[in-house]
Amino acid sequence: MGDKVFELITKMYSEMTEQFKAVKDDIKGLKNDIVRIENDHGKKLDALFDGYKQLSEGQEEVKSQLSFLTANLKSSLGFFKKNYLMEISIIEDLGSFQKICIFCPEHKILYNRTIKKVGYSIRNLS
Repeated sequence: MGDKVFELITKMYSEMTEQFKAVKDDIKGLKNDIVRIENDHGKKLDALFDGYKQLSEGQEEVKSQLSFLTANLKSSLGFFKKNYLMEISIIEDLGSFQKICIFCPEHKILYNRTIKKVGYSIRNLS
């Protein structure tokens, strides 16, 4: 009976060893999958954050230009010296020029202007 118990224990040990090897191989495979996924997603997240940063910087530049245009127009047009509500729309982008529309609802006045884009300064052409 001692030999049968020994054989049974030996058989169980060898089966468990094989199962542990299989589990270790599975874990190795999972680790490799995790590393691959982290690398793939990391690159994608970096690209998303770069795109977000570029969009954010572009929005800040547009806001800055709009503020400058508003201030410049208020100072160059007489009745805008007070803080009237006005709407500025870009009608057409013509490369180095832009056609813009300025509307002051309080005075019911509509101006169409063509401006030359020179950095942050504008020159009235019409």
